[in-house]
Amino acid sequence: MTDTVPVASARVSTPVSVSAATSVAEAVPEMRWYDQWRYEGGRRDLRFDFLRGFAVIAMVTDHIGGEHSWLYALTGGNKFFVSAAEAFVFISGLVFGIVEVSLINRQGMEAALTKALRRVVTLYVFTTALTLVFALFSGVLRLPWAPKAGPGGWPEWVLGVLTLHRAYYLTDVLLLYVLLVLTSAFALLLMEHGYTWLVLGGSWGLWALWQLSPQYAAFPWDIQDNAVFHFPAWQVLFLNGLVIGYYRKEITRWLSAHISVWPILIVSGLLFAGAVLLYRVNLAPLVRFTGRDTVWLADHLFEKDNVRVGRLVVFTVFMTFVFSLTTVLWQPLQRGFGIILLPLGSHALGAYCTHLFVVGVVTKLLPGLPARFNEQATASTTALVQAGGIAIVWGVIALRDPFFAFWGKVRARRLPVSST
Repeated sequence: MTDTVPVASARVSTPVSVSAATSVAEAVPEMRWYDQWRYEGGRRDLRFDFLRGFAVIAMVTDHIGGEHSWLYALTGGNKFFVSAAEAFVFISGLVFGIVEVSLINRQGMEAALTKALRRVVTLYVFTTALTLVFALFSGVLRLPWAPKAGPGGWPEWVLGVLTLHRAYYLTDVLLLYVLLVLTSAFALLLMEHGYTWLVLGGSWGLWALWQLSPQYAAFPWDIQDNAVFHFPAWQVLFLNGLVIGYYRKEITRWLSAHISVWPILIVSGLLFAGAVLLYRVNLAPLVRFTGRDTVWLADHLFEKDNVRVGRLVVFTVFMTFVFSLTTVLWQPLQRGFGIILLPLGSHALGAYCTHLFVVGVVTKLLPGLPARFNEQATASTTALVQAGGIAIVWGVIALRDPFFAFWGKVRARRLPVSST
């Protein structure tokens, strides 16, 4: 998640003299702040880090949990139509596509495939090791999700983790990520030979089959204790992000030639506001229109575990809105929130790993807090605990590099100097 992302220019510009540009900016005042605030690009697209950083904050907040919190107004409390998980999966696929196509252009398909497969191996080792360590940690602290051995005992449990046939609480999304990156290596090979239609068709076909007849769509195999991140459903976010990243330059050129970012921002903003209103009124318009109750609609249109069609629609609107917003208002957003969000987003995998143990410790200590962390806890108390968890994760990530740099200097001073 820390790969360098080459950036295609978001606009097709023509040569304009400085004096002419100044005259236009003075004649149309709106263009002055627009040009000053808009994201102008760079070697690494910081907008993705910014949005992933926000997803990290939402993830920590929602995983710490609690009945009421002021922060749920920002994160949705894992009850809204969109959560941090969709953003993580989609952006990961998008960045993967951007990075790999750049590598293909520079070094060829063989180098890109080699790098992708090496990343699969790295992710596999990281995921299985983290799962086993976190399971041991959870067992020692006797957390609610501490692992329980089945009929085959602990050897069978560990073997299930090592063969990716068993998921575990909070590390299940990393298992999904291993499978997604492995699948994407072959998807890249197909796209490079002109079979993008096959990648998209296969992705949407598998997703549709899972929605209609999941018993026939268990791909690549059945995974025990995997209640949320079903590969046939979630791959549609990653692989479509991969395709968008792969063709990003072409998509950017087409959009720049045919439509401004402002209409996209306004329309997507209005649609997202409508989705928020629909959530606030408990799907009342859909209840009247379809004759179905709220529970049925939530399950069949917006359920997270199976990535229902309504959830995909709202996520598309949401990502379009927030990406357009960070494009046109980048400078004030970066100055106001970049110091918090950018470190978390640029080291998202490390932040995710850190947050597991923060959630575990907070869960263990909550009964001892002055205000018990349950249904009676105030929204302020819950938000304060969640903010503390976010601060710990941020501190570990933001201060890690300075700490190791300082420690390296200390060790260098202690090394004896040999005489010649």
